[in-house]
Amino acid sequence: MAALIDSSRIAVNVEAADFGEAIAKGGELLVRSGSVHREYINDMIAHTKQYPSDVVVTPQVALAHASSGVNVSEVCMSLVVLKHAVPFGYAKFDPVRLVVCLGTVDKESHEKAIGDLLKILENKCLLENILNADSVKNILLTINGIW
Repeated sequence: MAALIDSSRIAVNVEAADFGEAIAKGGELLVRSGSVHREYINDMIAHTKQYPSDVVVTPQVALAHASSGVNVSEVCMSLVVLKHAVPFGYAKFDPVRLVVCLGTVDKESHEKAIGDLLKILENKCLLENILNADSVKNILLTINGIW
């Protein structure tokens, strides 16, 4: 996972009015890196509207994604820690503070990226460190410390 996320794909204390804006901010990080086409942002938002329970994967965490290989140039991931949590439409785990945007090129890369992300999500201490990080550097230290 550390190979998928560098400092250009992380943002902290991000303002977002709703889940669409939160996803757009994470998606923009991937667009700027050349990993996805701008249309992929709309794909992730549409997927979230249709399947919120597929996106909000645990309390406070959303994994925004869309179809593998469509509008995605390379496997990529961004992390956005929101200043204020926003609802994503899945009451069981809403509201969300950490938005992970994932772009994959095929089923295998999708499964690998999800598996790597689960290493963080399943560790409450690591997740709390990310949610409470006040800088991109602190998030990178947390992520790089486990791989």
